[in-house]
Amino acid sequence: MPAAAFVEFPMVGGTKVRHRVTRADGRPILFAGLWDRWRGGGAEVYSFTIITAEPSEELRWLHHRMPVILSDEASEVWLDRDVGVAESKALLVSPEADALCAVPA
Repeated sequence: MPAAAFVEFPMVGGTKVRHRVTRADGRPILFAGLWDRWRGGGAEVYSFTIITAEPSEELRWLHHRMPVILSDEASEVWLDRDVGVAESKALLVSPEADALCAVPA
């Protein structure tokens, strides 16, 4: 799932302050996600979720979890139907702290 940014609302001085998180290099963020299509109540339903993981130590002040962000190479592996569960799980790690930039928005 590509995105320009995601938003968190950490407590700063007793007040929640909106912060916009982007890649430091300005490129799109690639979230690890899962989707499914199923039938419910006579209709076809599409559902989607973004996978989260522990944040890096440097970004823990934002939130206790964060979306899994894939590198370009990891996104190709994530989307490959022939990749096994163990290899896919290995991609579910926090990005390096210097890869992301969080600023008040």
